[in-house]
This record gives sequence, C-alpha cells and structure tokens, in this order.
Amino acid sequence: MRDIRQDKLVKLEPCEEKMTTAVDVYEEAENVNWRSDGEKGEHLWQRRLAMGQVMDYCCGLGIDVGCQANKIVPNGAAGGNCVGIDHDHRKVFMDPGSRWTCDMFGDGLNLGNPDSSIDWVFAGHVLEYQPFPVGTLKMLREFWRVVKNGGYIVLLMPHKRYYPNVGDPEANPAHQRDWLPEELLQFVNGNLYKELRIVQLESFYNKFEFDAVFRVVKDDDNGRTR
Repeated sequence: MRDIRQDKLVKLEPCEEKMTTAVDVYEEAENVNWRSDGEKGEHLWQRRLAMGQVMDYCCGLGIDVGCQANKIVPNGAAGGNCVGIDHDHRKVFMDPGSRWTCDMFGDGLNLGNPDSSIDWVFAGHVLEYQPFPVGTLKMLREFWRVVKNGGYIVLLMPHKRYYPNVGDPEANPAHQRDWLPEELLQFVNGNLYKELRIVQLESFYNKFEFDAVFRVVKDDDNGRTR
C-alpha cells in the first residue's frame, strides 16, 4: 500500500478542551482485549491510532455508535463522557467492569436522545452499512438532530481505494456502498449543505480507512458555536 499521507485535506478546528486520553489508550493497547471477542494486538493498535486522529472533537457528552467493546472515549476519561451503543447483542460487548464497553443496545438510525442534547456523535465503520442513498441520509440526519449547534459528527470509513469493494469475495458482505473521501464530501455537500460543514477529511497511510469530521449547523444561529 502506498503512503497516502500526501492526499490529506486537513482543516483542524478541535474543541477548546483537548482530550487527555490518548496516552492512556496507547499504553493499555498491548494488554487489553478491546472487543472482548479475540481481536487484539496490532490490528486494534492501528484502530486506536486512527481514533486518536479525531479524539480532539470528542469532548463533552457524546455517543459512539457501533462501538462494540471499543468505545472511542472510555469511562472516566478527562474532558469527555461517552455512551456506547451497538446493535449487536453479544454479551461480550457489554462488560460492566470495562472502561471501553458498550453501554446499551441500539442503532444510529433511532437515537433516543432529545434534539440538540449532546456535543458529538462518533461512528466508526458504520455508515457504509446503510442502504444508499436513503439509509445514508437518514443516519446522518439523525446524528445532526441530536448534536448541538457547533458540535461534531465524526466518522471513520473504509477507504474504497484500499478496502475490498462490495461484490469482492474478500469484502464485508454487509457493506452497502464503498466510499472515497471526496465522494462522501460530495454527497454531504449535495444533500446537507445547510446542516453540516466539513472541518477534517483525512486518509490514513497506516490503514485502509479515512476520517471525516463535520461541524453541525442549526438554523437558530447559522452555526456559531455556543
């Protein structure tokens, strides 16, 4: 795989209170079975590194959609509080003794939070499971609904250029659509240009994914943060 760091388009606008969990996360990575289902070691180390690229946006109260047992912000972290949800009902994903556990079962299409009640939503490898375009748009609109004006929607996505595409024998059979960073940006700009503003779009050289961070804009003050 070639180094795609040169493809980065980055405009950083992190929240004022910087997360202080990254060091703790990396120190624990060698010893923790993150997903509690046998996946650990180098693969999970790379996953935490990718999460570290967007952790500055996950300050205050947030939701990690599709977290399994690997929440982006663990319980007790400085600068943030995260509720982890997942549609998978395996008991291994809900461990009351873990800082990283799934807290409740559910999906990102019907979050139970009131409108504009949280600071951010994180969804790692979730959006590509939604039927395109209806499911994709429905999920992004649900994220927008629950996040406060000026808050963030933070996505990690498999990169179409480097991850097995739909129909490939090695692809995830549940994926509905493959994405390039510029395709996701074009889709959002074409359908949610009044609701979401891109602040970070970044491809990772060390893995097959990219991140996309959008700032939420509400009609009441045209996106000025409170």
